[in-house]
This record gives sequence, structure tokens and C-alpha cells, in this order.
Amino acid sequence: MKKLFSILTLLFTTLAWAQPVRFSAEIDTNRILIGDQFTLQLKGEVNEGTNFEWPIIPDTISGLDFVDISKIDTTLKDGIWQLSQKLTLTSFDSGYVAIPPLTLKANGEEASSQAVAVVVAFPELVEEQDYYDIKEPLEPPFNWMPILIGVGILIVLAVGIWLFIKWWKKRKANKELTPEQMMSPYEYAQLQLSEIEKDQLLQSGKIKEYYSRLTDVMRLYMERQMNINAMESTADELIDKMKELRLATELKEKIDRLLHLSALVKYAKEKPSVSQNEEALVTVKHFLEQTKPAEKEENAELSV
Repeated sequence: MKKLFSILTLLFTTLAWAQPVRFSAEIDTNRILIGDQFTLQLKGEVNEGTNFEWPIIPDTISGLDFVDISKIDTTLKDGIWQLSQKLTLTSFDSGYVAIPPLTLKANGEEASSQAVAVVVAFPELVEEQDYYDIKEPLEPPFNWMPILIGVGILIVLAVGIWLFIKWWKKRKANKELTPEQMMSPYEYAQLQLSEIEKDQLLQSGKIKEYYSRLTDVMRLYMERQMNINAMESTADELIDKMKELRLATELKEKIDRLLHLSALVKYAKEKPSVSQNEEALVTVKHFLEQTKPAEKEENAELSV
């Protein structure tokens, strides 16, 4: 009895293991409008360890176009491989479209699906409905932002270039300035007097150059500081122009003597005395001190 039970158990197990191959093809709708899409679902079942050959999907099916073909999905359940694949199709031809049977092969067995059909129809026209011409594509509203950003960038660049050119010209001009232009009239005159003393013109017998340079220092100072045309004026003309200056009478007389003495040295080869030479330098220095610009007084801070 036990032997018979074992044989029956083995027989049922073998039959269960030797489940036949199954395959089906289903569509989610049997009617579509032209251009619509529908899904063809392929499903199959084979025993675990079975070599199978999935149906070959044709490149084209008359009247149908493939939109998408998914990969084969496999799931193992109770020793059975459950296989599935989705195909998305569409059609642009009206009428009756048939999908032929597809076959799944496994260990010499075959299972085929039934042919399925789809009706492809035109949309229904409603006679009362108004029809309009196809509208032109709508143009998006004009976007001013890129133009404004571009204009802003150009303005910034233009201002930057202008500032750079201005700085460069100023820098170049500063490099080309002479000591006379860089210094105040008073400072430059003092520098010239120091150079005259340093050159020791009197000791070298250069009396004419000594008086010429002294009077030039005074004349140039008057032009720059007092806006008086002094370089081209004669001694008498310059003395006449100096009448408007608020100078002590004694200083004016000394300047008068200096200018006339300088003219005599230059044109009549006059030879001044040592005291006259010294007085000439002192007169110019005194004139500079009396006419130099007043220094700005700084406001004193009150301390607690």
C-alpha cells in the first residue's frame, strides 16, 4: 500500500512539473480613432529550467505602427516562469486591422495566441459644429530683459573704459609734468634761488648770468602767482605794473634798482659791487616772502 502511495505521489509531482506551455495576446481596446494608441499585452508561462523561444515581433504589421516595445518581464512563482511584454501600437489608416497569432516555443512544445483585431475609425463629424481655419502659431510675448541686461553691460563697459582712459591720461600727464608745473610758484622760485646760490655764479665771474637768472625768477613768479605779464615787459613797464601791488615803498625801490641794474649789467656791461650783488639776492627773497600765499590755518582741536 505504501509503495502504491509513493508511485501515485511521484506521478502527480511529475504531472505538476510538466505543466504545458501557455501563451496569450490581449489588447486593451478593440476600437481606436486614427492616430490613437493601444496596448498589446503578451503573456506566457513555462516551467523553471525550460529553454524557451519568445515570439519574434515582426518589424511591421500591415496597417499598424509600433510606438514602443518593452523588455520581457520575468517572474518566478512556484517553479513557473511568468513572462510578459507590452507593445504600444497606433494606426493612421482607417479600417479593420488584424494582428496575426504569435507563438511561444519551449522544449519542443508550442503555444500560440489567437489573432486579435482592431477597428480604426475616423472621428465622428458633427454637422452643426462650426469649423475654423487653423490658427497661426502663437508667438511668445517679447522679452525685453535680455536687451536691458545687454544695454546695462554696455553702459558699465563704456563707463569703465572712460574712467580708464581718464586715469591713463592723468597718469601720463603727471609723468610729463615739469618741476615748475608740479610745484607752487613760491616753491619753484625758492628752488631756483637755491640753484643760483649753489652754482656760485659770482665766484665764477658770471655776473650777467647771475642778474639774468635772478630777475627771471622774480618775473616768472609774478606771472604764475600774480597773473602779471612780466617775462616780456621792460623794467619800466614791470615797475609800472607793480604799482598795484601792496608792497612797502622801500621794497618797491629796491626792486626798481634791481631791474635797472640788471639791464645795465646785461646791455652796458656794468660791474656791480659785492654789496649790490648781495642786495639783489636779498631783494628777490624779500619780495617772495612778502607776496607768497597765506598758509591755511588749521582749526585747533580743543582738548578736554
